[in-house]
Amino acid sequence: MPRKRKEKEPIDYGPKQALKDLTDEIRAVECKIRNLIGDAHWGTDGAHKEAVLRALLRERLPKSLDVATGFVLHRDQRSRQVDILVIEGSKPVFMRDGDFVICGADAVVGMIEVKSDTTRWAPGDWSDAISHLQDSATPCRQRANEHRTRPPFVGLFALHGNENAANNAMKAAASLGDPTTSSVNHLCVGSEYFCRIEESSDGPTTQGGDTTYVWQGYELTSLAFGYFIGNLMAWIDIAHGDEHVYRYFPVDKQDGPKLDAVRVLD
Repeated sequence: MPRKRKEKEPIDYGPKQALKDLTDEIRAVECKIRNLIGDAHWGTDGAHKEAVLRALLRERLPKSLDVATGFVLHRDQRSRQVDILVIEGSKPVFMRDGDFVICGADAVVGMIEVKSDTTRWAPGDWSDAISHLQDSATPCRQRANEHRTRPPFVGLFALHGNENAANNAMKAAASLGDPTTSSVNHLCVGSEYFCRIEESSDGPTTQGGDTTYVWQGYELTSLAFGYFIGNLMAWIDIAHGDEHVYRYFPVDKQDGPKLDAVRVLD
């Protein structure tokens, strides 16, 4: 008798699969680097991961934006060197050399720090990393407050992490204060956990009816990388974000539980 053919499982085409493909793309490059150089040059390993993420952003962001690495200046303020800067291409810069730039805070629309493996990070490690990112974003926050403009997207992107790391990350970020004083607004902890600052679902609870905020974490199977990048795209595309929300973060209630929210300190 002829052998019965095994039916192929249907491929789940669509926006969610596109985000999973992005995760696979990042992981494939990471494995290739590790396989070729092992643990001999961790600095080179990290630099390549930042370069891969910059390349992915260039593919997706408007051509009017540049993706670089470098420093940000505003008045007497200077940032630390930032792994990834998303800047307006129409703005002048103080210096440019390949992917390296020194620019003014008025040019910055996004700022991202890239970390490799946060699985074993202690709470203090998260506090240090997020405080350093907060310091780097200070020139941008200062200018936004002066001109009453929207602050940039500021996030930490970790290639590896777990639920404990995500919870520690949110606690460290919450200690910085609400969006009127804090600059950090998004976190990606491995490919499973995405966190961002949101208005509390409980509504205004502070004296005078001011809005309260929480750090909300989401457990997303192989989607957190894409969710992080999608939130950057929505942050930039604020005028049309609602039209493209299903493409930017196509996740429904069945896709994963929320982590316990962490209330932002006053």
